[in-house]
Order: sequence, then C-alpha cells, then structure tokens
Amino acid sequence: MYELVQLGPNTYLIDCPSRVGVVRLCSRDVCLIDSGATPEAAKRIDQVLAQNGWQVSRIINTHTHAGHCGGNAYFYEQYHCQIYAPFPETVFAQRPELSAALMYGAAPPAAMRIPRLMAQPSSPRPLRGSRLAPDFELCPLDGHAPAMVGVKTRDNVWFIGDALLGEERMRKYQIHHLYHAGEYLRTLRTLERLEGAVFVPSHAPATDTLLPLIIQNRVRIEALMDFLCRLCEEPLCFDSIVKASFDHYALTLTAEQYAVAGSSLRAYLSYLCDEGRMRIEVRENMLYFCTVC
Repeated sequence: MYELVQLGPNTYLIDCPSRVGVVRLCSRDVCLIDSGATPEAAKRIDQVLAQNGWQVSRIINTHTHAGHCGGNAYFYEQYHCQIYAPFPETVFAQRPELSAALMYGAAPPAAMRIPRLMAQPSSPRPLRGSRLAPDFELCPLDGHAPAMVGVKTRDNVWFIGDALLGEERMRKYQIHHLYHAGEYLRTLRTLERLEGAVFVPSHAPATDTLLPLIIQNRVRIEALMDFLCRLCEEPLCFDSIVKASFDHYALTLTAEQYAVAGSSLRAYLSYLCDEGRMRIEVRENMLYFCTVC
C-alpha cells in the first residue's frame, strides 16, 4: 500500500485505496490525478513524493467525491498548488455538504455528515478553458457523478476515476453508485472507444484493456435494473424498494448507505421511468413506482 508504480516514462500511480496518478512535469514538479481520500492519506502520498525529491504543483480531480479530493486541502496548504476539477464538481469541492445533500436530497443529518461523504473544503478551478494541454488530454465520463473526466498523460496512460468498478468492489457494494444511469451507459460506450496503452480505474488494477471490466459493469447494472422491474410489477414505494434491494443483495442498511445506495436506486428508477419501463403513481398521498407491462 502507498507504493509508487511506474506506468510510463513520466507517469506513475500510488497504490492506495483510491489510486492516485503522479505525472512528472519537470525534474521536481508533479501533477496529481486525484489527491487521496483524507488528509492522512495525502500525508502518506506526500511522503512517497518526498522520497523521490518531488513536490506537487498541480492537481486534477477526476471528480470531487470525497475519496478523490480529500487531499486537496492538505496539498494546497503544503504547496499552494493549482487545483482543477470539472464544473460543476468545483462547487461540491468548495461546499462539501452539497455532495452529501445531493445524495440525501436535503441538508443531511449528522449521521451523514461524515468524512466518507464530505471532504475538507477546497477551491478547484474549472477544467473548461484551463491550459493543461499539451501535458494532458481530457475526456468526459459522466454518470457516476454529475461531471467526471478521464485524464490521459503524454505517456498514453488514462486515469478514468470511478468510471468502472473492479470485481472486488462490485461484490462488496452490489448497488453500483450512479448519479445518472443514462449518462453512465453512454460513458461505457465511450470507454469502449478509448485508445491508450494503460488504463487506471481508481478502484481496480491498471490494465491494458478495459473491455472485460466494461462488460462486467454493464452486466451488473442491467441485472440491477431488471431486478427493479421485476420487483415493481406490484407498485412499491421507495423505502420498500430500498429494503427489498438490500435484502436481495444481502446488504446491511446504515445511514451512510441509505444516502449512497438510496441515491443510486433513485437514479436507476429515474432512468427506467424516462425509458418507459416504469411509471410513477400517486395513491392516497403515497408515491409508487410501477413496472410498465
């Protein structure tokens, strides 16, 4: 853990719970792709960099979920580095409570105002219009978050954030976290066309081909949506859908998971309604989801 792995002449990753890319810009300055989940993780990443005589001059956040921007504040304090993120993810970094609120649906209770859902505030600049070329190429990979980007280095290495989950995390979490299911399915098609020498998902090993993971992620998501359609053949309210889904996948409900998995289930239900596979019904002041025959 926290080992430096070389992927190209000037491109590395640090193998930590949420993999961090390291790109040498010159003999001393490096750019990080994401910054670790917490200030403690950032400090360990910084120790690895210091062992090689490097300092952080720039950070690119693929998106601003806490696991990917949790080190921003630490590195800015240490180096006053430039930080970039796709818009509107910059807003969530500046006001992390909005990230938890987006999942919960309102200002979250204390049980959901936790570091895993809320990073320390930071102030990234919007990637749009930023002068990152020719060092980096960007590709929109939306769906998991309101906005997410893949970042390609000059060494033809792609860092793709949470665009794909690895097998271990798919087994652990079962309900794939999405903000927008339709956008995510489009991202899977984008990934099929992406050309590169090495691809680095944040939560899976680096690989020279994404196709097996793309297939596994698509199969898992389509299976979940098929389950929801079968489940709602008899109209169900949302909390009944949450319980049935957690029972089906042998998961344990917590306040955190109600926010994370609950928002994901809403994303799937929205997509199924928009695709005409489900409809919404209101009966006696209760909202139900019902599969369209």
